[in-house]
Amino acid sequence: MSFVFFFVFTTSSVKAQELDELNHFKYAIVETLFYENMAVDIYSISGNVRKHFLDKGIRVVSESKRYWPDELFGNPCLGIYCNILPSTGLFSKYKVEIEMKDCNGKVLYSGMGKGVGETETEAYHNATERALDAFDNLVYQHDPGNTIQLEEQMTRNRIEGLYDAIGGPTALKIEISVKDGKIEARIVDSSDKKYQNGQLLASFTESSLSNNLYNVEWMPDDKGSYMTLASLEKEGGRLTVELKEENEKKQLVFRKIE
Repeated sequence: MSFVFFFVFTTSSVKAQELDELNHFKYAIVETLFYENMAVDIYSISGNVRKHFLDKGIRVVSESKRYWPDELFGNPCLGIYCNILPSTGLFSKYKVEIEMKDCNGKVLYSGMGKGVGETETEAYHNATERALDAFDNLVYQHDPGNTIQLEEQMTRNRIEGLYDAIGGPTALKIEISVKDGKIEARIVDSSDKKYQNGQLLASFTESSLSNNLYNVEWMPDDKGSYMTLASLEKEGGRLTVELKEENEKKQLVFRKIE
């Protein structure tokens, strides 16, 4: 009879921070991890992070602002924004980094965990647990005296600008701009009558998986929206949005014109 021993080893690295500051926040906005093959949170990392917030008594909301409570929509500074970066490497096969930021992008918590397991899901689970070691020490009690105010974003985001759709049946021009910290795409001109000038078409949030990937809430009509993924070429301004229409996956490609 032979025995196989399997060892799990995890490490963590957490920056010094005042955990008590997290008591200022009533909501947690946890990003949903999308992968390049359009798979959604296949290792349950986002789901695990959400559970940690819920266990503390912090309300977790969707990234889609359409479903935010009125008070959060009116004051986005009531929410802590949680970004997740999973990765693999030669010496640390499974690693998860977690950052929690306020509405102005100030980092209030930063943790990193490494782990292995019998499956990829188990390994990422172990790494996530280690990344949240310090967070688990927080005794949460919401402090309604939150004085954080949304600061005007003075720097121009690199995705901002005018874009023309290319290679598709519809002539479509959009403008992407940052307003109140939100990255929004609105219709400027279209040959398709279902689009109206000024209509909000999409909202973007930067993905922690890559600095050229964006999580996108795509709003093609008033019937609803869905979450998808977009990529922006560093050179050339080519923006590609993955669409899910009529049970098919399609790509809508834009070229930045100014």
